[in-house]
Amino acid sequence: MYELGRLSGLNERPYQALTDDRSAREDDVFRNRLTFLERRIYKNISTRGTYSGPAPVLLTVAFVIKEEQVDEFNRWYEEEHTTDVSKVPRWRKTRRFVAVEANNLRQDGHSEFIAIHDFDAENGLEGPVFEYSQTRPWREKILGLVKSRDHRRFKHIHEFKAEDYVKPE
Repeated sequence: MYELGRLSGLNERPYQALTDDRSAREDDVFRNRLTFLERRIYKNISTRGTYSGPAPVLLTVAFVIKEEQVDEFNRWYEEEHTTDVSKVPRWRKTRRFVAVEANNLRQDGHSEFIAIHDFDAENGLEGPVFEYSQTRPWREKILGLVKSRDHRRFKHIHEFKAEDYVKPE
């Protein structure tokens, strides 16, 4: 997962060079070892919280939902769910995004969203406050409307910066 300050950066030489100027080792990995590679571009639609910097733990939740259900989905996420999650001990920030480009485009008539919840390493994700956020009636109604849902938990390892990139030999 990479966070870009500007989408236009994808059309600039430093990003293009990552594909155009691969080392033999990188080329081997991409051609022979990766069984799955996916690229999606999301646009930020909502941020709650003021934490800055990389969070030790990221909880991501991706949803695919029919276009006609998007307004209710967004209302639930903003009015109830993000508020509930923000009460979990050691929560830092929630950002929500909508997909604007993907190399495996979803079916017509659907939108894809992802929420990224930032937490400290020690947090309440296994506790009663988070559990409560997962059992609300409005949530159950929304999940019944969702075509697909995928959640993952990531641990922050390293923040890569473009200016730090050194091409492998």
